[in-house]
Amino acid sequence: MLALVVAKYGAGFTWRQVLIGVVAFAVWHSGAELLRHSEKTRKFQRVQFRIGLAHFGQALVDAGIYSEDEVKQNNSALWESLGAYSSGYITFTWLQPDLFFMNTASQFAEFAETTIYLKPFGDRALKIGKSLPDSLELRGKDEYELVLSKVEDRGPMGEEGHTLVLMKLPYEFFRSLQEPTNWNLRRIADYHKRQDEILERVGLKRWQDDEVSDLWDYRGKYADLHWWTF
Repeated sequence: MLALVVAKYGAGFTWRQVLIGVVAFAVWHSGAELLRHSEKTRKFQRVQFRIGLAHFGQALVDAGIYSEDEVKQNNSALWESLGAYSSGYITFTWLQPDLFFMNTASQFAEFAETTIYLKPFGDRALKIGKSLPDSLELRGKDEYELVLSKVEDRGPMGEEGHTLVLMKLPYEFFRSLQEPTNWNLRRIADYHKRQDEILERVGLKRWQDDEVSDLWDYRGKYADLHWWTF
């Protein structure tokens, strides 16, 4: 390239000037290639999720932990049993493929997992005494699950027994969120339809919040899911 430039422009420039020009062109060309590559490389979509324990009282009843009367008579104690999660929300943010920020716990994790030990109240506190309490756990195996575990259902070595599943979030759903959305309106509609189909299979039905355009609200039997992209 240097020889071609000299042959064409050499009469008006010194070798030093031509060399500087060639280097500058090479740097520009390299930068242009990186820019084109960057534009082709899809940016990771960061998403914040909020699980709302909309019908937590009913979940406690269905899991056999409390009776309906105990739940109705101890509504404030019910939410206080969640400790730091007494607001009734479990919030986490997906930052990178293998990096989540568990907002309430203020910690980073490879997976969106957390365990909440429920502070017992009423007769339940007397019944289980100082043993390991009932728990609410967000965990990932074949898919993410939010499960409620009754302490009596655990084995003698702490192995898990019967649990009540409050919500399932398939990994397929998380993968779908990373599909590119800079398409025409029809393909964007298909993108959201795909998410609806995935979540409806696990008992979550979408309700779009008209007041906040980037908020999606899915409602289930025991818990609701909200998510935002940013």
